[in-house]
Amino acid sequence: MKRNFIKIFIFVTLLAASVLGVMLGSASLREQARQTWLDQANRSVSRTTDVGVFWLSLFHAQLRGIGTLFYGSSQVNESELFEALEVTESIEGAIPLRTVAFVEFVGRDQLVVTLSTDMNGLLAEGSDLATQSAIQNVVKLALEQPDNVLMSPVFWDSEGQAKTVLAFAVPNGDVDGVLL
Repeated sequence: MKRNFIKIFIFVTLLAASVLGVMLGSASLREQARQTWLDQANRSVSRTTDVGVFWLSLFHAQLRGIGTLFYGSSQVNESELFEALEVTESIEGAIPLRTVAFVEFVGRDQLVVTLSTDMNGLLAEGSDLATQSAIQNVVKLALEQPDNVLMSPVFWDSEGQAKTVLAFAVPNGDVDGVLL
């Protein structure tokens, strides 16, 4: 009986040691997998951030470049705006601005696009942007901070696409407005 007890004791001890070893090993592997995932996620976030900052710096430079047209002209018309966009696109081979619009407040709450390279989209000429609070807020801020290019928060257009705009205050003749 003493011999059976020793065998059972050894079996239980080995079983407990095995279970403990598996638990410790799985915790170690879980921590290693977690750290590997975090490292990969950090690299992905860093790459995405770098690309986003690169795009924003390009758009920022392009918007300021077109803004010089407004500061250098007594009154910008539609053909000048299209020509400025074409020149910008030819200079900047990567990620050109797709749409440029001049907006101004008409009355107290109506934010209207008066010049645009967008023919029938969100920033088409004549569009009232007061319905987009993200755009309205960034336009107000741009007018308050005329030396800065500001970015709106992400919003969704009527087609459900996520959008954001950059805003830069510029005059067009005697009208203060914002280039989007």
